Amino acid sequence: MALVNGTYYDDLNEAFRSAEDEDTITLVNNVTLNKGIIVGKTLTLDLKEYTIHASPSLVDNYLFKVNSLPDSSGDFTIQGNGTIDASTGGSSVYSAILIESDRAVVNITSGTIIGKYRGVEVQKGTANISGGTVQYTTDMDTSSAVYISGQSSSAEISGNAQIVGKNAAVRVYGGKLNVKDSATLEGNFGVMLFNVNSQNSASVSHSSFTMTGGTITATSGFALSGNNTASAQCKAKITGGTLKQTGGETCIYWP
Repeated sequence: MALVNGTYYDDLNEAFRSAEDEDTITLVNNVTLNKGIIVGKTLTLDLKEYTIHASPSLVDNYLFKVNSLPDSSGDFTIQGNGTIDASTGGSSVYSAILIESDRAVVNITSGTIIGKYRGVEVQKGTANISGGTVQYTTDMDTSSAVYISGQSSSAEISGNAQIVGKNAAVRVYGGKLNVKDSATLEGNFGVMLFNVNSQNSASVSHSSFTMTGGTITATSGFALSGNNTASAQCKAKITGGTLKQTGGETCIYWP
C-alpha cells in the first residue's frame, strides 16, 4: 500500500509509525483506513493517483491528525494527484485533516481532500493550502470545507487552490485567514467570520481576514459575512481579488 525508504508496507499506519523525520510516504495502491493516523513528525505523503478511504467502521473523528510531540513538531505535506476521502467514514468522522497543536503545520500542494463535515479543520496550528481541492459532502450548521477555530489557528489559501463548500467554504472562529493569488473559494456562503464560540466579549479571540487576490463566490448567502454580536470586533482587510454573489443576495454582510 505504501513505500518508505525502499520498504513496502501493507498497513499505512505502520508506514507512518516507521517513517523518520523528513521521510516521504508514497502510496502504491488504494487504501482503506480502519484507524486514523496521527502525524507528529516532518513527513510528506505522496498520494500519486491513489485514494485513501475512511472505513465505515472508523471511529476516530479524523483520517489524519497532525500534532506536536514533546520532542518534535508535526509538519505534514500532502502532494500528488490522488484523494483523501473521509466521506465514507462512520458518523463520528468529521474531518479528513485535523490540526490540533500550536506547532503543527499542514501543507497541501495538490490532490483532493474530501471531508464528511469538514475537509481541513484547524483547532490549533497552521494550514497552508496552495493547490488541490478541499471539499466536504454533508451539510450541517457548522460545516465548511476549511474550519479554523481558536486564537492560535490560521490558514493561508493561495496558488490555484480550490475550496468548495456546500454550506460555507471557510468558517473562522477567532483565528486568521489569508486568501491570495488565484485561489478560488465557493459555497452557499463564502468566508464567515466569528469570535471564539460566537461570543460577544472583548476578552475572547476575534477573527481576522486578509485578501490580496483570489475569488470568493457565494451562491445563496454572502461572499463575506459576520453575524452581528457573534462577530463583534472581527476584522477584514481586502486590497485585491474578487467577491461574487450569484443568487442576487448582498455580497458583503457586515453588521
